[in-house]
Amino acid sequence: MIRFVGAFATLLLVFFLLSRTEYFIDTVSPASIALNTGIAAVLLDLMGEDGVARGDTLYGSRLSLTIANACDAAEPLQLYAAAVLASPAPTLLRALGLVGGGLLILLLNQIRIVTLYFAGVYAPRAFDLLHTEVWQALFIVLSISIWLLWAGWTLRIAASRA
Repeated sequence: MIRFVGAFATLLLVFFLLSRTEYFIDTVSPASIALNTGIAAVLLDLMGEDGVARGDTLYGSRLSLTIANACDAAEPLQLYAAAVLASPAPTLLRALGLVGGGLLILLLNQIRIVTLYFAGVYAPRAFDLLHTEVWQALFIVLSISIWLLWAGWTLRIAASRA
């Protein structure tokens, strides 16, 4: 347990420091935001909202949203990745966990963006609460829950091999 906590804390620190580098700020983050905005535009378009993405701005037929740095799921992904990488699991299971859980977190972020769009349309007074309080806390809980599900899965695999 001590080794896991030490590795987890170290990885979180490394991810935090990397996310503050010029390369991450100038290249990775804008690309991540543009990807999230583009996918959300497609989803809104499929829902009849005439979704369009331009850089960090998501336009729908009734509202536009700017996707900021903290809205690209980078922090939840870092939290989840640190937990998976620090876990004492075989490399293949950690790789599967990173890919599967990472994709699930990205999907949840799209759900978050789309629900915030519709909150802005139908319940604008609730938007700030949903954005800053509900989804922030929920995303942390969901990221940890996804890791716990993955950890339980790896334990079951290890037990079946024993």
